[in-house]
Amino acid sequence: MKRKWFTEEQIIAMLREHEADAKPADLARRPRDLGGDAL
Repeated sequence: MKRKWFTEEQIIAMLREHEADAKPADLARRPRDLGGDAL
């Protein structure tokens, strides 16, 4: 089975930040800050 990079919670949090006008470059740097392991 293919490994997922992000949990559903992380994706939802990133989408909400994007809707709040966060810059895509900032969102790309944050996945580890959302409480999950990206690698």
